[in-house]
Amino acid sequence: MLRRPESYEIDISSIELLKKIPSKSGWREREKYFIPAVSSSLEELESLKTTRNNSLGAFKPKSVEDFIIEDDSGEWNEKQQKVLQQSSLFKQDKCIQKKVPYKFRYLFHSSDKECNGHDIQIFDWETAQSYWRFNRVL
Repeated sequence: MLRRPESYEIDISSIELLKKIPSKSGWREREKYFIPAVSSSLEELESLKTTRNNSLGAFKPKSVEDFIIEDDSGEWNEKQQKVLQQSSLFKQDKCIQKKVPYKFRYLFHSSDKECNGHDIQIFDWETAQSYWRFNRVL
């Protein structure tokens, strides 16, 4: 969960809004900025983290073997609470999201010839929101 230390305390005054890129054209305009940042594999992303100090990237897995759901505590531990209590980039008030009582993981292979497979836990807020929404429906 604590993977991007440069994001913990953002200097908001250092952010400059250049222009809004609308999504009305099916992401065509946004793709110009996003596609060059896509890596061929997780191994390449890890290499870029070391060589260029990149902390964010995207790639397409070669194959996804499994999506795993495991029971987990419904409470945030102390370390997680500290991260969640940090100031927000856009809001002054901090609302700590209720913790999902499960862990979600992907088992996959990337396209790198040296890839032996990956087992990565998902810490994505959209996954948590989907859980809460689906839980209400069921």
